Amino acid sequence: MTDEYEYDDGASSGRVLWGRIALLLLALLFVFVLGRCTAGDGGASDEQLQSLEEEVETLRSQRDALQAEIDALEAGGTDPAPEDEDDEDGEDNENDAEESDDAADGDGRTHEVTSNDTLYTIAQQYYGDGSKFTLITEANNLSRDDPLRVGQVLEIPPES
Repeated sequence: MTDEYEYDDGASSGRVLWGRIALLLLALLFVFVLGRCTAGDGGASDEQLQSLEEEVETLRSQRDALQAEIDALEAGGTDPAPEDEDDEDGEDNENDAEESDDAADGDGRTHEVTSNDTLYTIAQQYYGDGSKFTLITEANNLSRDDPLRVGQVLEIPPES
């Protein structure tokens, strides 16, 4: 029996190989062009990105403040009251903190407790850091079981 099919391993195999490479490159080019055409505008604008970054930063600071308040409560602070509640006299409490002595550096002043006050919020007001509430508890001989009372006068020691 003679071979009906004779293969020439010379020049024709080179052409088949280059043909396959060309076909592969053409397919890659097609996929690339198709991807670029369907990609869209590339995502959010700079303004949207800036807005989202600001929102993330705000949420992080709120998370940190809440975590500090949780830590303060676990360490013996008082229960926090809702921020937008009214006094017994029906007036808004936004100005109550201004009626007490303001001292941004906590230089040995006193503070009269209002209905929305917690040790954490008082420390935040005088020291800029609510986690320093222990300075107030130590200066006033308060313990974990001592709730703050409206009208109570607290000594605010220096931060040192």
